[in-house]
Amino acid sequence: MIKIEEGLTVDQAIEIQPEDDDHTQKIKSDLQKIRAEKAAYETMREELERDHLGKYAVVRDKKLLGIFNDFREAWIAAAKKYGVGGDTHYLIRRVGPDQPPFILPSSVQFGAFGESN
Repeated sequence: MIKIEEGLTVDQAIEIQPEDDDHTQKIKSDLQKIRAEKAAYETMREELERDHLGKYAVVRDKKLLGIFNDFREAWIAAAKKYGVGGDTHYLIRRVGPDQPPFILPSSVQFGAFGESN
């Protein structure tokens, strides 16, 4: 079980957790994957902002899945192609200058509660 102390970001809380439980290791692994997708987005950022400002980009395996008009459309396309929960990961990002984070429930981000792989 991950314990998040007041004043810490989720990343900070994850980094200080002991590595002794499978759940914590999986979350750390998932976060590394998402960090890689964010880095890939940054390499595409200039072109995306020039050509698709305000749209939504989906990035998976450091590749652009597509550009979509809204978050829902992007999520549906990503879910159809890659699925949801379990080991599934992808980045959905509104194209534009630094956007505030879009917060999803952990059941969406990390799979259904109690799901075992």
